[in-house]
Amino acid sequence: MNMRLASKHRKLFLLPLLGLLAPLIFTFTSSLHTTQAASSADLWPMYMSGPGHTGFNKAQTIINKISAPNLKQHWSFQTGGAITSQPVVANGLVYWGSTDGNEYATDQNGNKIWATNLGRTVSNG
Repeated sequence: MNMRLASKHRKLFLLPLLGLLAPLIFTFTSSLHTTQAASSADLWPMYMSGPGHTGFNKAQTIINKISAPNLKQHWSFQTGGAITSQPVVANGLVYWGSTDGNEYATDQNGNKIWATNLGRTVSNG
């Protein structure tokens, strides 16, 4: 078989394969976009929500002036210092730091998963 004929057969084989894969790729990327858009109320990609660090997410409407008075403390955790950091929830865990020098990871019920000492905080005043 000469080179031109082999190249032509390869193209004829790849075209139907591309035809089968294209709808799958389109469906997969469409579902990724839909999932991301549907969870925008829960999406806080960085400290205080976004680059402006406003702490405001207009898609998040669960806590409002009617529901806020009904909020109750779910759990607490005792440390050797003040907790001055903003907690971060990721992968089912809550991560936060304390002025006792530790970074903590707890589950969402307040049970300690781990703590690691990063060094004590020193006040400048």
